[in-house]
Amino acid sequence: MYKGYNEFMLDKDIKLKPHIHDLSGQISPAVFTVFGATGDLSLRYIMPTLLHMDNENLLSDGFKIVAAGRRDITDAGYFKLLDEAGFLPTVPASVLSRFKSRCKYVSASFEEPETFSKLKEAIDILESDVSGHICYDRFYYFAVAPKYFSIGARALHEQGLLSICPKHKKTIRIMLEKPFGADAKSAAALNKDLHKYFTEDQIYRADHYLGKETVQNILVLRFANEFLEPIWNKKYIDHIEVSVLESDGIGKRGKTYDSVGALKDVVQNHILQLLALITMEKPKNASAEALRDSKTTILKSLVKFTSQTIPKNIVRGQYQTSGNKSSYLEDLEENKSDTETYVAVKTQIKNSRWSGVPIYLRTGKRLVSRIAEISIHFKEDKNNVFAKNTAANVLSIYLQPEEIVSLQVNSKIPGTAGIHQANMIFDYAQQFESDTPPAYEKLFLDFFNGDQRLFIRSDEAEASWKFIDSITNNWNIKNSPIQKYSSGSEGPSASEKLIKSDSRSWRTK
Repeated sequence: MYKGYNEFMLDKDIKLKPHIHDLSGQISPAVFTVFGATGDLSLRYIMPTLLHMDNENLLSDGFKIVAAGRRDITDAGYFKLLDEAGFLPTVPASVLSRFKSRCKYVSASFEEPETFSKLKEAIDILESDVSGHICYDRFYYFAVAPKYFSIGARALHEQGLLSICPKHKKTIRIMLEKPFGADAKSAAALNKDLHKYFTEDQIYRADHYLGKETVQNILVLRFANEFLEPIWNKKYIDHIEVSVLESDGIGKRGKTYDSVGALKDVVQNHILQLLALITMEKPKNASAEALRDSKTTILKSLVKFTSQTIPKNIVRGQYQTSGNKSSYLEDLEENKSDTETYVAVKTQIKNSRWSGVPIYLRTGKRLVSRIAEISIHFKEDKNNVFAKNTAANVLSIYLQPEEIVSLQVNSKIPGTAGIHQANMIFDYAQQFESDTPPAYEKLFLDFFNGDQRLFIRSDEAEASWKFIDSITNNWNIKNSPIQKYSSGSEGPSASEKLIKSDSRSWRTK
């Protein structure tokens, strides 16, 4: 399923740990504990992905799942909750029955760490279910707010759930959902806390965007097509755009979203990760450390903001009522909030490859369309023989809703002397005639395998926060007022002016 990606990424000198099915065919049991199991993320994505993986026979017979949440419900009550959520994929009854037999629901609260004793009891029982095995690999996934990461790690340690059996070479790993902290200071403190109980190679900081096939393909596109490297720089590229736009509002996230806003919710993680992949230098090799070294170097090279540079380079907005679509304040059920639901940022990378190339980042909610796209705009040669009729070439990578790579080229119109801007399109669905796997499926497989290449390192997380902090520590209502925009529109008009100041315009679909 991942042959093309893995063949490119797997350096012959890099030794990956075997899957939970080792090469001899012997099953290596594992217990995967999901914290926040009753939350929206788990109901919409995590448990459906695990069921999909079971249907694809990617989980061994000895693979057990513990769903840990605050609600005091039974195993049957939890599956009723999953059914009511309506996100479980349709699978044969035998697969669903097998999946249910893997799962155990446990009521455990971070506010009451002593309840983790119930978790230990449940895991002990599950690990005794398979005769002939003395211990299991233990994987923990935190689909919860970052304020609970340290509490949870300490509670696991105190209950003896972080012990490793040296005789059977079992392993302990922890996977943490974004965001990792709330700023650079909290991210550094969180890293320090986690390193009390885990080594860095046991910690997997997740951003589900990195599990998307088209995001993984960025590396193949860049480094397996040698003709791109000579033109992948400031001499030939005019500007870069990274957009993650949503048509939905905040939904049920309410208070959680209001404490974060668009900048921290999407730019700090998804967008900066996409930017790092599209602009980083070629890694020294295919190892996780080399890949993350290259990404971290880019994040550290982003030009920081000051209170003087923010007004001309950042626009933030908040969606308003339009037609039958509610406003942010109505969705939030509050009378006042200065939290942005839209942000556009103009920045630069300070290095020899990209210095002077404008980079535009934007994200927003309740917009006219849902689209995630990276656009590389090449410079236009005004001296070519067709200069009056040509346009600049644009390479676009669409991540959602379609998964497409498109190159805009100039082409002659048949029967005339005219020139038309045509698109050369690579469509994943058409090319491979199959659905791409869920993003979390790839992340979980790598997590179980011990492959950290699609996960974020500690210094990488802190570097992205330092860039974001340079904005949040300096913007205020005076130098960065909230611009109102209608629900279902393209966003604040000031955003269009931001990029038009360079005689360019946002690409819209």
